[in-house]
Amino acid sequence: RRVRPVREAMSSIGSSNIGFQLLKKSGWKEGTGLGAQEQ
Repeated sequence: RRVRPVREAMSSIGSSNIGFQLLKKSGWKEGTGLGAQEQ
């Protein structure tokens, strides 16, 4: 399985994206990964 770097994934979604907004509201911080191991 190929994993994209965080920087590449972040640049593909804008701050107006609903998914981005939901992540921010739930406590996610830009530059960090998701999940228990922040992948």
